[in-house]
Amino acid sequence: DSLRVGLFVLCLALLCFIGTSLGLALGSVANDFKDAQQTLLPILVPLFLFSGYVIPYNSIPDYFQWLYWVSFFQYAFSLLRINEFKGIDIHDKDDCDPYTHTFFPWTGKEGVCYRTGDEYLKSHKVHLDPSESFNNVGPHFAVLVAFLFFFWVVGFGLLRWKLTRKTV
Repeated sequence: DSLRVGLFVLCLALLCFIGTSLGLALGSVANDFKDAQQTLLPILVPLFLFSGYVIPYNSIPDYFQWLYWVSFFQYAFSLLRINEFKGIDIHDKDDCDPYTHTFFPWTGKEGVCYRTGDEYLKSHKVHLDPSESFNNVGPHFAVLVAFLFFFWVVGFGLLRWKLTRKTV
């Protein structure tokens, strides 16, 4: 499905642009490469850890849940999951109990299973309901583009500030 591949590539390209823009913003105030690295890692690691990928949203302590909502990784990861699972049927659905989302005992399989991609997205572990308007691809792309422009504005603003400060 070429649309899904295109959305995947566009999401990853946007994530790369956001990363370079964040690097521009932090690099513009750093004195050297090592200083920029020491500033970037304490910002990126918590954003990645609390994006729902490493630590699921349900397991994030209440006092760190704000990091989930300000993490651009979370929006990109949610977008990629919606792109991958929305509207698909899973082939092993005959082995799956639709009410408990577990395999039937006689299959010999263990673990959680879903009959459709939408069931997976609506599950308590994912918190993405494809029928809700925010859980479509458009709003996620809009948030990622907003992150990109925010980091551009901050980066160029800081760079301009640093250059005018050196000439005075």
